[in-house]
Amino acid sequence: MEPDSAALAAQRDSLAEVARTDSLTRVREDSARAQAARDSVAEAARDSVRLAEERVQARRDSLQTAARADSVLGAALRDSLRLTRNRARMAALRDSLERVALRDSLRALMATRESRLTLRGVNFEIGKATLLPISRDILQEVARSLVDNPEVTVEVAGHTDNTGSRELNERLSGERAEAVKAFLIENGVPADRMTTMGYAWDQPVASNATRSGRAENRRTELRRTD
Repeated sequence: MEPDSAALAAQRDSLAEVARTDSLTRVREDSARAQAARDSVAEAARDSVRLAEERVQARRDSLQTAARADSVLGAALRDSLRLTRNRARMAALRDSLERVALRDSLRALMATRESRLTLRGVNFEIGKATLLPISRDILQEVARSLVDNPEVTVEVAGHTDNTGSRELNERLSGERAEAVKAFLIENGVPADRMTTMGYAWDQPVASNATRSGRAENRRTELRRTD
């Protein structure tokens, strides 16, 4: 082989080797890129699965928390309902006992001359002679008792504590006595069987130095006058 031919052959071999090397390199690079892409897809899939699992767990935790909260709330509501019912029963029992006590006191008043009865529970708006609704129920009992005992005559007496001026308390006690008389008339008691008097603070039954004492002194009484 001539030198030039040998050189050309060597050059061709070299170029072929370079081509093979480049081809192998490209194949390896393509394979690496493909593997990287597969790894990326796999990682993304794992992340997606992990995120879905976390969401499921979070939802499960949320439902469990809500269930516990509902259980606690339900127990609290049941306790509240029981307490409300108990309070209602106690209030009804107290009202019943007070009504029985009032009837007993009215029977004693009707049976005994020169006796007097404090009308407990007969209350007015603050600073006024306007009866509160609960007072009307009590006074209806009083009216029935007076209607059933036509021989009885009474004085309706209004009393106050020592708060405010004497003039104010004389007027207020008198107006409250008149308000009670007016209600009794509306419920069938003849007007000529009742007189009224406002005593202001002149006949206290407790000390005006304390809040409870002043509350006791603010009262309406019935006194037998026949």
